[in-house]
Amino acid sequence: MSEAWSEIERLADGIVEKSGESLTHAQAVSRVLKSEQGKALYARSRVDRGDTIAAIAEEELSYAASRLVRRGVAKEEAVAIAIERNPALAKASEGFAYVANNATPRALRESPIEKSDIDPWQRIEELAQGLVEKSDEPLTEHAAIDRVLKTDEGKQLYRRYADQRAV
Repeated sequence: MSEAWSEIERLADGIVEKSGESLTHAQAVSRVLKSEQGKALYARSRVDRGDTIAAIAEEELSYAASRLVRRGVAKEEAVAIAIERNPALAKASEGFAYVANNATPRALRESPIEKSDIDPWQRIEELAQGLVEKSDEPLTEHAAIDRVLKTDEGKQLYRRYADQRAV
């Protein structure tokens, strides 16, 4: 466990202690991660565990877009808005650069996931929600999406999502 994550845990323990045990540790961690200090510590913990800046930037853009989609914005528009609002993240993101510059035509892919009619981003969110529900330790939706995107299925779904955006 990184020093940054240990600090997040310590802050969460303090919140639980002050709440008189009305909050669970998971709820306290969630509160810490919503604070500016928590966001900075989480970013540092991601770097400590070896995540690239590009992967972190892509995750942040995906998260911003998914929040807009949950508010009823069309997926393609949500991604465009997220990029517009966060141009530095878009430049740092390998995935979004890939979409913009090197998208492989869908016809060249052979994966059954690529050919299915399911909405790829919706499937990513469903898989992430399953992880959150089944996790024994605190897991935010944001972290769960990150885990899904690191799996083979998640990578294929994200490529399909990116292809749809590029068309």
